[in-house]
Amino acid sequence: MTLTGPAWVVEGDPVHIAIACATGRELPSDLAIGGLPPGAEVDASAGEIRWTTGPADAGVYEIVARVPVEPSEKKFTLGVADRFDAPGNTPPDPARYTEEYGLPVFHLSVPGIISDLEYTPAVLTYRGHAFDVQVRYRGNKSLLFPKKSFTIDFPNEHFSDPALGFFDRKKILLVTTFDDQSYLRDRLALDLWKKLGGPGRIWVQTASAVLFLNGEYFGLYTMSEKIAGQVLSRAGLDGDGNLYQAKFGAANFYTYDPLTGLPKITWHDGYTKEEGFPLDGEPGAYDDLDAFVRFVVESDDATFVAQLPGLIDVDEYRDWWALVMLTLAIDSANHNSFHYHDPAGGPWRMTVWDCAQSLGQKTSTIRLNPSTPAEFTADNNLFRRLLLPPLEQATRGRLGDLVHQQISVADVLAMIDDYAQQDGEAARRDQVRWSAEQIAFFGPRGRTGWATYDDEVAYVRQWVRDRWAYLQSTY
Repeated sequence: MTLTGPAWVVEGDPVHIAIACATGRELPSDLAIGGLPPGAEVDASAGEIRWTTGPADAGVYEIVARVPVEPSEKKFTLGVADRFDAPGNTPPDPARYTEEYGLPVFHLSVPGIISDLEYTPAVLTYRGHAFDVQVRYRGNKSLLFPKKSFTIDFPNEHFSDPALGFFDRKKILLVTTFDDQSYLRDRLALDLWKKLGGPGRIWVQTASAVLFLNGEYFGLYTMSEKIAGQVLSRAGLDGDGNLYQAKFGAANFYTYDPLTGLPKITWHDGYTKEEGFPLDGEPGAYDDLDAFVRFVVESDDATFVAQLPGLIDVDEYRDWWALVMLTLAIDSANHNSFHYHDPAGGPWRMTVWDCAQSLGQKTSTIRLNPSTPAEFTADNNLFRRLLLPPLEQATRGRLGDLVHQQISVADVLAMIDDYAQQDGEAARRDQVRWSAEQIAFFGPRGRTGWATYDDEVAYVRQWVRDRWAYLQSTY
């Protein structure tokens, strides 16, 4: 038997699924169809299932055709997407609406007020399973967005989705795509970071997902692990070690805050302590980080070159600079990174985070020339010192090896195409929901020429081609 029809329709659309024998014979009289949604009809003589979907039919349906005497069966999965923008739309049933165009759906029911200061009790329904969770807003600049980011905490049972590479996570992040019309920049940069390193690299698993908040469609998000003890342990590190987030531009390994131009009050200005002891706010909480930053600032050239390999994983910190150069991830040049140190010993390690301002756009989605020559030495004193003799040859050489050998432009374009194939339909729906608010938010901040989702993906693809060409001609 064959069942042929659309994989997805939208509420209100008619559905026609053809039933036939692959050999061309007539359908048997004992053909049985199971899993039909209410209102669907089978016309055996015409070899067709017909259904006119209604405003409350959003969901994923598995239709099964069986011939008992053979026995044989054929399964067909039909998705009906919620028509979220219809007047008086009925919110989808969380137990039935498990996916949207192949992406998992988070249904968050939050009876209280969500804030970025403390967690609020909530219920999450994911792939039909209900979790008692806690939720809060996360981020810095994104707190101003109408489409915010969320941290979801699982206090009772951990979250897993093996198909997407998530196993027993205590916390899951839903990262807003409000500032990225391509919906792929952050994932692409983070996946490139993973490709740059070996098995011990600190990295986060990401995927795309759709969010409904209290029954309201909130659109496409980047689903991510939280950089914390579990991610550190996967990299072979002590999950209770000291983990610092470079949250603001003052985390620049200089003596001044670039935002104000004033001297920093402490060596660790710009950082927050996320893991480890003493806890943030306790005496000595930042002692090792203070010593690290002070060494980068104050050590003479001979001392810096001699002692740096024992202090940090030099290759990893070089790769940080290389990733910023590859993607022009401006906000990751001095912050949007994490730095790890085990008090028991070992070099400083790091990983990148939040790369939405990259791959052709900077803050407020303003366009960025792919031939931009900046090496970000004014943004990061550690970068500056890695680009001075005798370290400069190995540092620039690493970037040259990447663009000429390890990370080909064809590989990056294939990654973009893969994300677009997975996310395209959900991204176009998201743009319908949020485009007016994106234009209203970013227009006064200098963005012009707002494009469609498909135009933006094409822009990123061309930008990557041009950036790689520039880097290959320079390094």
